[in-house]
Amino acid sequence: MQTGVQQAKARRLRSRKDRPCDACRQRKSACIVTTCLPCRYCQSKGQDCTFTSTPSQRARQAASCVKVQRWRTTRAQCSSGKLIEDDEPLQKVGTYEPMSPDMLSCLLEGDPKVELQDGETLDLKDMSFVSPVSLPQTPFPTPDDDISVAQLHSLSQVTYDQGTAKLCVPQTMSNLDGLGGESLDESIGLTALFLGPSSDQDANLLSSMRMNMAIINGAARRSVDANVRQVHAGDIMANVPPVHFNIVPDSCPERDIRTKEIASEKIESHVGEHADALVRLYFRFIHPAFPVLSKARFLQAYCLHRRSIPASLRGVVYGLACAFWEHSPVLKPFPRISHTDLFECAHLALNREFDSPKLATLQACLLLLHESPPVTGTTENPRNWTLACQAISCAQNLGLHCDPSLWNIPTWEKALRKKLWWMCFTTEKWASLTHGNPSHIPQSSFDTTDLTLTEALIDEDVACSPYGRVISERDRGCNQTRAINLLETINLAKKLGILLEYSYPIRGSVLSTSESAVLDHSLYVLNAELDSWYALLPQCLTLDFTHGSGGVCTNGSLHLAYFAVKSLVLRAMMSPATPLSKANPFSNLRTYFDSSLEEFRQYVKLVSSIRAVELDAFWGRQARTHLVHAGNFLIYLFLCASTAEQVEKSYSLLEAYRYSLRALAAAATDNSMGMLRPALLRTESFFREAAGAMRKDEKH
Repeated sequence: MQTGVQQAKARRLRSRKDRPCDACRQRKSACIVTTCLPCRYCQSKGQDCTFTSTPSQRARQAASCVKVQRWRTTRAQCSSGKLIEDDEPLQKVGTYEPMSPDMLSCLLEGDPKVELQDGETLDLKDMSFVSPVSLPQTPFPTPDDDISVAQLHSLSQVTYDQGTAKLCVPQTMSNLDGLGGESLDESIGLTALFLGPSSDQDANLLSSMRMNMAIINGAARRSVDANVRQVHAGDIMANVPPVHFNIVPDSCPERDIRTKEIASEKIESHVGEHADALVRLYFRFIHPAFPVLSKARFLQAYCLHRRSIPASLRGVVYGLACAFWEHSPVLKPFPRISHTDLFECAHLALNREFDSPKLATLQACLLLLHESPPVTGTTENPRNWTLACQAISCAQNLGLHCDPSLWNIPTWEKALRKKLWWMCFTTEKWASLTHGNPSHIPQSSFDTTDLTLTEALIDEDVACSPYGRVISERDRGCNQTRAINLLETINLAKKLGILLEYSYPIRGSVLSTSESAVLDHSLYVLNAELDSWYALLPQCLTLDFTHGSGGVCTNGSLHLAYFAVKSLVLRAMMSPATPLSKANPFSNLRTYFDSSLEEFRQYVKLVSSIRAVELDAFWGRQARTHLVHAGNFLIYLFLCASTAEQVEKSYSLLEAYRYSLRALAAAATDNSMGMLRPALLRTESFFREAAGAMRKDEKH
């Protein structure tokens, strides 16, 4: 046996020019050598890249090895976090089969590599076998035990209770394994980039080829720049094209590598020993309201090797958590660290990570948008619009705008991809509303199916995982209420997308009388759908629903977003707001004025119901824009009033709104004041100018 393709003997007759190594030949996969040995597969496994010039004939596989294959498959499918009985475990549902003596002999004797029916090789060295004899005697930690990140490395992930003869498989482990093919996101040193319909490769042609395509550059040596992986074969009869990804090596200039390393070191040195407490705060306040992370996977990576998490994501997690420094009894005695330095390092690293984007890169993009605004800021920074569009570009590079339901990837990754896409969609629609710019996501540009509640909760339960010990006990389980909140926020963003595309285009058009009637009717239907959506919200999303021992309502941001969207719908229905419309008793402005005024009494009631403890929660950066939009609509109603009665009613409503904002500002902290300040300043400015406006109306 030789140690490489280059050292092999002369080729036999009719043999191929570039024979794969032993491991790749047994796997029936392409043997990719970038510059020199070993190949990528052997390098990822940490094994020798060997080549046998005269391999032995493949032997017929024994029945016991067939059971090994079945055992290996069902072992990956075990997804229950409950205790599994050894007698009648999961045979009834086909997820577990006890190992027979023949299987054990096949596993423990002879060559540790067993060849399976599908041509894949089962390397027994890489497998962990669990038996009652070899399992540790230490019981699994109880939820009340204290544990540090360092102790997590010594914990067994699977335990055996000799008293009850039960095997405990943590729920998180089964979620992390998942079902399906290999992950697109977890290939070390490789990045999967989506090949769209207009890319340089034809999807149907690639699908018809039986080998992975490689781009070969250079006449002197063989250098593979990219590899193509098919995740879905498509269906020609149903007009569903195949889906491919370009698998490219992670590469960036040396200066960018140094920049990322410097940013990572600065982030860790800045947080120091407070890292664990900041992560705990993040999952206490930010994650329930904006669940962009996979809780189980992030905590596992953080506990095993936190620097494996990209510097941009670590920096933004630490930075967002700093806003709640006073809520941690561990951090409260220490002076608060500067979150601006953490965000600066996160931005610095993110700009370099775009060369090889991963799902973590997109997660960092979305979280960076929620940096606490400066207290003196009264308008949104245009950089946020650029960051939102940057997140959409990153998502499209990763193929998140395509439905992954039928792809050959793990189940957890399908769910995470769908969740990230819809959170990108929602973020971009809020940014479009904030800055008044056209959306970058037309309805024809994606086909990702709706996120389900089950998918939203995947990898959210870490109660049985040792890695969940980092966060508070009350934050380890699934929070179904906040998951439902996320789904309804997405539904609201969809309605906003329809409204922006239909009623607020940049390119206007001159409509005939009949076309105007159709436009008004469509807006009326959309307004009715919004009313129905708001009236049918689940009980857990109402303003009366409180969560936790403190009796805190966490649904205020959803209701605030509703009134911001509602203000846009009503403005479109009442358009145009001109002196002629005010004078015409049959205009849209006067037709819908009284009903709009009554509807926004509920908005003033919402603002007055917010308590200081709820104001101090995480509302998201978009919340202050929603306050501004809804508050400006109250001013809009006052200025559009055409009768003395309407002027009086709209003015009194504004006074009540002003009083509520002042009460909130009196109890606000520095963090929450950044959300209130723009709306409060606009309202105060109106009251300074209101007297002059009313005198002008009296003259006319």
